[in-house]
Amino acid sequence: MSRQQFAMRQFFRDAPIQLLERYFRDKDWLGDFDFVGFQSGNVEPLYGTWEALPDEARTQSEETFREIDALACEGGIRAVLNDAEQELLTVLSALDSWHAKSFTFRYPIKDGVKGDANRNTGRA
Repeated sequence: MSRQQFAMRQFFRDAPIQLLERYFRDKDWLGDFDFVGFQSGNVEPLYGTWEALPDEARTQSEETFREIDALACEGGIRAVLNDAEQELLTVLSALDSWHAKSFTFRYPIKDGVKGDANRNTGRA
């Protein structure tokens, strides 16, 4: 549930630990933090480790977490779904083949379709 006032400690309590770990691992931040042993009720070890990050990393992560927190409500998720639907329609409408469309939907390739997804295989 999104709050009027963002608080990092509360965000750390609310966010799934697996997703926090993935975020920090992808950024190559908090490499020494023990996410496996982390207990969501006690956020002080995570908060303290986060607070020790360089200013730029802390600022960047806080901005990202504020955006995530703002979307963490029914209206925010509706907006996400509307955006995702528009993006998916754009990607799929660029493809000619029904198979290319369904394959791209079911098994998306990051950074767009590699190769020519519209290429006809010559099979009937």
